[in-house]
Amino acid sequence: LGSIFVWASGNGGKYSDNCNCDGYTNSIYTLGVSSASEHGKIPWYAETCSSTLAVTYSSGGNGERAIVTTDLNHTCTDSHSGTSASAPLAAGICALTLSANPRLTWRDLQYIVIYSARPDGLYPNDWRVNGVGRRVSHAFGYGLMDAAAMVDLALNWSTVPPQRICEVSALLPRSPLTMRHHTSERLSVDTDGCLAQANNNPAHAVFYLEHVQAKLDSTFSYSLLITLSHTHHRFPMGSSTAMAAVCPQSHTRVGLISGLISVLFTMHPPPSPSHPVLSPPTSSSFA
Repeated sequence: LGSIFVWASGNGGKYSDNCNCDGYTNSIYTLGVSSASEHGKIPWYAETCSSTLAVTYSSGGNGERAIVTTDLNHTCTDSHSGTSASAPLAAGICALTLSANPRLTWRDLQYIVIYSARPDGLYPNDWRVNGVGRRVSHAFGYGLMDAAAMVDLALNWSTVPPQRICEVSALLPRSPLTMRHHTSERLSVDTDGCLAQANNNPAHAVFYLEHVQAKLDSTFSYSLLITLSHTHHRFPMGSSTAMAAVCPQSHTRVGLISGLISVLFTMHPPPSPSHPVLSPPTSSSFA
């Protein structure tokens, strides 16, 4: 028994808000859901970020239909809109999937969403292929959720192995690290996925990536862009994603980031007869 948390990625796109700055959306324990218009476009209100897992349909621009649902006073509405309409649709799809297989864990459900999501027919300008060949977008995640495909996968799904956590630190070239306006800094972290620690505690060794979280404390003026690039010796093409872009419309000229920023951009298949275990990653870098 447990709970599945589905979270709307936010409606601040008009103001260039970034959903990675939402502590609920970027939690690894939630399914961050955004919207697609009926014509597969990015709605004007949608926020983009690396923690968006998938989308469902919702309202779009002028002339595009919204969501029909129940309303107050025993009535109905045909104008439910925004990611606030997408998240309930996603929750209903998840409930249907769980009814097909009540043994699914929160991680199982994330994999099922990713394996079944449909990127075709969606038109962002940022589709890219990650290190394991899956199309992913900051606007649409892995694509539209597909209820029928999720149920089909759930019926014969084998629970993924227990989660493993590896923590590594980036060494600053100087502390505190001060950057001038319009400059960049690259911090590299080489890791074997904590394989060296496995002799003492096998639960530490990580052989495939599900989530990446960066913990940082920083103060900045105007805007700050944080990018994570991950390379793997088995997948030279690697993966790269913008982890956070601070809102240019912020009412304050000085900002603060303190805490965790999550990425599902580098999610790899779980080990199974058809998905062999990956060797540990070799390096990650922050810019």
